[in-house]
Amino acid sequence: MFSALWSCGDRVRALGMISEMVSKGIDPDEITYNSLISCLCRDGMVDDAIGLLVDMESSGFKPTVISYNIVILGLCKAHRTDDSIEVLAAMLEKGCQPNETTYIMLVEGIGFAGWRVEAMGLANSLVRLGAISEESLKRLNKTFPMLDVYQGLSDIKKVSDDLPST
Repeated sequence: MFSALWSCGDRVRALGMISEMVSKGIDPDEITYNSLISCLCRDGMVDDAIGLLVDMESSGFKPTVISYNIVILGLCKAHRTDDSIEVLAAMLEKGCQPNETTYIMLVEGIGFAGWRVEAMGLANSLVRLGAISEESLKRLNKTFPMLDVYQGLSDIKKVSDDLPST
């Protein structure tokens, strides 16, 4: 219900619903926290979502791989790749094991941030480690075709060759 209100743009009512729950002694559970974190990330409020992840843990709920994946996706969409890697490190430190989705989101985040060659290098390493499947690698190869990268480098070389030498 909360997520639906938020998605429809009625954030005030959505937050009011959470406030009402808490005032009646109904503490948010893992699902409520994940819904809140997801809504915040979708609206670009990733720092608030990270704060809520911390609150979730201090309230006695151990964030799951789903909780962390929501934040990592939000950070990747905000082009905060370094921060998403830090969240992965924190996740591991707290004993939460990433899944294939975690790794794919990171690879995509790195690729969409402009580091396609590095992203695909990481994807190939993750396949060798068994962290992502061959099928996922094929999909990532379609998302970040390396031929385009090499074509772009070739185009840059042609332009630089056409420049007058000094």
